[in-house]
Amino acid sequence: MVREDTGGAPGPKAAALRTLLRVVDGLLSYGVAFVAVLVSEKRQRLGDMMARTLVVRA
Repeated sequence: MVREDTGGAPGPKAAALRTLLRVVDGLLSYGVAFVAVLVSEKRQRLGDMMARTLVVRA
């Protein structure tokens, strides 16, 4: 996971926000997350959008 703006490591605030929003993403058997990923330009779930992070393959 990296920050969208710098490509660097996200801080603890971004990581916590992303984790807290996992509860919202998990609603309806992760249906909310599924729809968010389908409609987002960068294929992000809600937690990533709010924390401004991207998941990258290492």
